[in-house]
Amino acid sequence: MSRGRKPGAVAHVAREFGKPCVVGVGGQIQGGRVLIGCGINEGEWITVDGDSGSLYVGDVTVRG
Repeated sequence: MSRGRKPGAVAHVAREFGKPCVVGVGGQIQGGRVLIGCGINEGEWITVDGDSGSLYVGDVTVRG
C-alpha cells in the first residue's frame, strides 16, 4: 500500500474550482475484498457522491 501527500492541498484546490474531491476512504482489504461497513469485491463497481461522501455499491447513473 502506498500513500501520497496530505489530502488537504488536493481538496483545497478542488474546492477553489467548485468541484467535489474524494481524497481517501477507510477500510480493510482482505483477500480481494474491501470492507467498509459492507463487503465490496475486487472488480465490483462503486459510486462515490463527492458532495455528501456517500458510497454506493454499483454503477449509479445520475440523471440531470
